[in-house]
Amino acid sequence: AETTARLALPYIAAAQAQKHVTHNDAIRRLDALIQPRMESLTLATPPSTPGEGQCWLVASGATGAWAGQAGRIAAYEAGAWDFFDLPAGLLAYVADVRRVLLFDGTRWVSPLAASAHGAAIEARADELSLNGTEAKG
Repeated sequence: AETTARLALPYIAAAQAQKHVTHNDAIRRLDALIQPRMESLTLATPPSTPGEGQCWLVASGATGAWAGQAGRIAAYEAGAWDFFDLPAGLLAYVADVRRVLLFDGTRWVSPLAASAHGAAIEARADELSLNGTEAKG
């Protein structure tokens, strides 16, 4: 591949005296950590068919290829898993709950406002269909 799966960041060509190894590792990290989309924060078992560029937070009790990686980001690219530590302040879209959450260094909280004691402001959009019934989701 000439670019990363998620943000299409370019790699240095392999012919450039092995500089590509370090540079490509940095690009992979950027691709996983900049504007991340986490599929879930609660999965402990790797999915059987992950998509290129997909990321998960590895939950406690992780098994298989994720064993020993709990609390880290698992990013799938080029047929392999890369694992990254969570930086405090990471803002991520979490697909299975359809929310943007902020990692405060200890836990995932609302990015709108959160106190040290866990109180937070959250926003929610409810929808009504044309016939007046509540839409779920």
